[in-house]
Amino acid sequence: MPRLKTRYAARKILPKRLIDKAKTAHRIEASSPYVTNDRIFFHDSAKVKELFTVFDALNFISGASSLNTLKELIDSGVVIFHVKGLHAKVVLIDESYFSMGSQNLTRRGEQNIEANVIAGD
Repeated sequence: MPRLKTRYAARKILPKRLIDKAKTAHRIEASSPYVTNDRIFFHDSAKVKELFTVFDALNFISGASSLNTLKELIDSGVVIFHVKGLHAKVVLIDESYFSMGSQNLTRRGEQNIEANVIAGD
């Protein structure tokens, strides 16, 4: 029986690969219940930038999310939507490249070992 090739999750896999794709993207959509890292959105090429997150006072008090980061995103043209009960962590770039997994858009999410599926052109 043939063995399947396996890639194990690694630190910084989401930001490195997606930021490279985001640099030339026209559309970036992301969902993450917690947001303290805005790097995925700071590229001038993207005309449409949307973030789906949870706007909850406890998230901001605990530091799980950052009001300053959300303000910077809004100031840069990102449209932010509140989705009650959101748990999904998905990034979609130009409707042809995506990541789905366990990594939030946070600084800590870059340091944790996370599992993500990344696929696209």
